[in-house]
Amino acid sequence: MQTPSQCDFPNGNSASLQTIDAIDQLPSLIETLKLETPRPALVIVGGASKISPDDLDRLALLFVDVVAPVAERLQAIVVDGGTDSGVMKLIGQARTAIGATFPLIGVSAIGTIRYPGMVCENEDAATLEPNHSHFILVPGSNWGDESQWIAETARVISGATPLLYDRGEWG
Repeated sequence: MQTPSQCDFPNGNSASLQTIDAIDQLPSLIETLKLETPRPALVIVGGASKISPDDLDRLALLFVDVVAPVAERLQAIVVDGGTDSGVMKLIGQARTAIGATFPLIGVSAIGTIRYPGMVCENEDAATLEPNHSHFILVPGSNWGDESQWIAETARVISGATPLLYDRGEWG
């Protein structure tokens, strides 16, 4: 299956959608995406399916009032797993809520996600979060296959600049 280069979401947003097969392709992909680097990178991972609805509501304010505004002020590139759940959903919604322009890159294993127009046979696949600006789809069919790709994406983006890493642990 050929992956389209753009994903159009029902909410009217569009995002760049790129697939790569080898981790050493990341530098050229980041260049192709015309993302100015090096620059600060913020990695947000964890809690996708284990955060209670009440905790999500409480955390939403943190993302709208603190995380997204700091990323915008620093013009950091935020990297996460890209699915429409947990902290990835929160940062996407916060980016839109404050009208931010910082790049938000979801790095997802192709066998674990679905997006509009995609034929997906995995019943457990998660949908992509519709407020991200970019998605990088990487090999894999298990949750966690994207982990090293997320870290390497942030490393390529940040170069010698600081790498901010938040690894949320839930339940």
